[in-house]
Amino acid sequence: MPKLQSVSMASVFLHEFLPDDESVNHFPALRQLTTTDIILPPIFSNPWKRFLNQSCAKVTSVRIDYPANGGPWFQVDMDLLAECCLSLNYLVFYLPCWKSIRPHLTLPPSVSHLGLHSASADPNPYSTDFEHLFTALSTITGSKLKTVRLLHTVEDLRKNHGSFRMILASKLAEITSCITFRIEDHEGHPLVLDT
Repeated sequence: MPKLQSVSMASVFLHEFLPDDESVNHFPALRQLTTTDIILPPIFSNPWKRFLNQSCAKVTSVRIDYPANGGPWFQVDMDLLAECCLSLNYLVFYLPCWKSIRPHLTLPPSVSHLGLHSASADPNPYSTDFEHLFTALSTITGSKLKTVRLLHTVEDLRKNHGSFRMILASKLAEITSCITFRIEDHEGHPLVLDT
């Protein structure tokens, strides 16, 4: 498939994307990769690395859907992407909840835009969930990172009132004073929580 530019795959079928000849790249035009149903290392790490090495040198956009217990493997995946996807610019995590993201995450150095989505359907999330997110963002490392966008509506977060909103607004103000990237809402505007 020499002209295929985008592929979405479940990790359980990853072996179908691996050619027998390890020197062959069957997807030379591949630019966008989406993975779902991640199988965690060590089961997945060798085929995943082989696929990235063979087919993803020119990939500019990667979306990873993480399971509830995928957090411990974030850095393993980031290290593999940094090693194999030198053109990667856009990175998106679909997470079960904000607490899934780990602090002190080092992104691939080429990534300038990070998207984050929480699958939690709770209309009244606990402030600690967002506090965890903001803390994780304050410790993230990415030499070219320009923006982090929350990829779902943040209106519920903005409309919350009382101490909940004040706590989050204070935490957001605290981290934005020490980070070098912009935190955006789902529309690409700076995330603002009025107190």
